[in-house]
Amino acid sequence: MSALDVQVQAQVIDLLDRLKGEFGLSYIFIAHDLPVVRDFADRVVVMQSGRIVEQGATRQIFEAPREAYTNGLLAGSLEPDPQVQARRREARLAQEFL
Repeated sequence: MSALDVQVQAQVIDLLDRLKGEFGLSYIFIAHDLPVVRDFADRVVVMQSGRIVEQGATRQIFEAPREAYTNGLLAGSLEPDPQVQARRREARLAQEFL
């Protein structure tokens, strides 16, 4: 998804989220964009070198990670570009009115 422009990325994520709710779907969503993961996932599995180091409810992982590796990932990535976040919000709002 990182190759998609921000507006298209937001539209794809919103579509997946609507389909999840409408049809009771589950996804395995592999991503490095932790703000997207935080907004989209119900559960998170953190992997390091192909091994699971931590897993749990999204809120628990993001608010109280247990592993040093997870803490490091979160410390380096939870300050998303405010302009990117604003474009995502705009794309979501625009999609609601289409």
